[in-house]
Amino acid sequence: MKVGFGFKYIIYLGLILTINLNTPRVFAQMPLFPQTQRPSQERPPLPEYEKPAPPPLTLPPAIQSPDDSDRLSARFRVFVRKFKLTGNTVFADGELAEITKAYEGRVITSEELQEVRRKLTRLYVNAGYVNSGAVIPDQKVEKDIIHIQIIEGQLTKIEVEKNKWLSSKYIKKRLALGAQPVLNTNQLRQHLQLLQQNQMVKQLHTELGPGIKPGEGILEVRVKEEPPFESGLIFANDCSPSVGAERGRIYLAHHSLTGWSDTLGVQYGLTEGEDEFSVFYTRPLNAYDTTLRLEYDKTDCAMIEEPFDDLDIESDLETYSISLTHPFYRTPQRVFSMGLALDLRHSRTYLLGRPFSFSPGVQDGESDVTVLRFSQEWLDRSFDQVIAIRSIFSIGIDAMGATSGEEPDGQYLAWLGQFQWARRFSNRGDQVILRTDLQLAEDSLLPMERISVGGAKTVRGYRENQLVRDNALVTSLEFRIPVFRLPIPGISRGFEEGMVQVAPFADFGWAWNTDLPTPDPDTISSVGLGVRWDPSPRIHCEIYWGLALRDFDNPDENLQDSGIHFLVSWHFPFP
Repeated sequence: MKVGFGFKYIIYLGLILTINLNTPRVFAQMPLFPQTQRPSQERPPLPEYEKPAPPPLTLPPAIQSPDDSDRLSARFRVFVRKFKLTGNTVFADGELAEITKAYEGRVITSEELQEVRRKLTRLYVNAGYVNSGAVIPDQKVEKDIIHIQIIEGQLTKIEVEKNKWLSSKYIKKRLALGAQPVLNTNQLRQHLQLLQQNQMVKQLHTELGPGIKPGEGILEVRVKEEPPFESGLIFANDCSPSVGAERGRIYLAHHSLTGWSDTLGVQYGLTEGEDEFSVFYTRPLNAYDTTLRLEYDKTDCAMIEEPFDDLDIESDLETYSISLTHPFYRTPQRVFSMGLALDLRHSRTYLLGRPFSFSPGVQDGESDVTVLRFSQEWLDRSFDQVIAIRSIFSIGIDAMGATSGEEPDGQYLAWLGQFQWARRFSNRGDQVILRTDLQLAEDSLLPMERISVGGAKTVRGYRENQLVRDNALVTSLEFRIPVFRLPIPGISRGFEEGMVQVAPFADFGWAWNTDLPTPDPDTISSVGLGVRWDPSPRIHCEIYWGLALRDFDNPDENLQDSGIHFLVSWHFPFP
């Protein structure tokens, strides 16, 4: 039944009176409008297991001493009181003396002299310094002292071939970090593996050859690149039914816009009552991959669910963000990084076309926050295990028009912790995945900064944003068991492509407010089963059914109310 124009305003006045009389109680029970793009909803995807390393380096021969025709080596026997070594920086004099002391204070043969040289060279080569070593120069023996020169190898040149989209300078600067100050193939191999993890690099072929002089090395790198452009379509019922549960998204990105692995991406999403647009740009600022990110997001929503669809309830949210992250420790298996971000967020809500405040702290339908976010991330992965931990401290500051006054306002302190663990148990691909999110807020939060519980990414079996509170604990345990292959001819290629997995799971969520009363219930939980299908690395399909262990009286029936969550995605890279 449609509500008449005059009756709408009667409802409007009634809502105003209700809010003035008992705002906390009314809106603690149910958020009339589901704010989107909360920080807690940005759950990072589960990182991949460690990938195979690039092909091993082809190495140059070890440094050789001059031939035996010089004056020193022509002697059959010589008394050595002491060896004097020069040029060594990698190993201390004491470490090298452990090798030479057995040959000092006695007469040695020319063969023993060469044995000393070989042992010193082997010490360097075994430690990865393949173009470093010892040389015994031609010399006149004085005071029974033999001089040995240590040549510590350098990477004097890097030649890059076959690259089209990644700049040669970008590649050279990153590989040069693995060859300073003395060339070590173990360090160089690590930096090759890090470069291999770049999404633009499909394969690396490398060869380390000798230079013109002893100790010089030339690295030849042939790069096979991935296409720089990527597009994709995603269809899922991962939005709140109040604005339309089913959402289609399209995105387009270029992953090396200027040749420095900088990414420009745009995305547009649409439901029956919501449309969202976002654009971002990321760029590494140096060879250590200190990364700058700029982002803009805008979401416009309209309530479409009965009985609120006739009240013209609308909302829009804009976010401007700038961030800087730096990896303070990084190997191919482990990364620790920290970041600092500044977010400017502006939200407006309307009723019957007029600004209207649905939540405490919102002033005339508008709220603003200026947030500093300090993040820390740890990633540890191997061929059969991944551990990812993220921590974000959010500090709302009184600047740039942030909402101030009656709490909740734009000044607050909150912490968000996210933990993910995945373990692969067999070559067949059986996995267990554990995820936990915890948000703790010292102050009451405006709606856009609260954490939501319920839905596909938190507690399945319930609708999206079933509970929206200041604080929450969400945890999920899921098993993924391959059962059979369902390949698509012409698309599925490898053994894992086309694999169908069943995924039993259990989810739990607990949400509460800091100062405002916490309405019942404050906990929800579910168990269920999912089916996942990956016919190729570009196509992914999943459907989950969750049995909600707590009932809610929702306004309208939706697939989410039946515990069903689905997603279909298609990613298409192109040159």
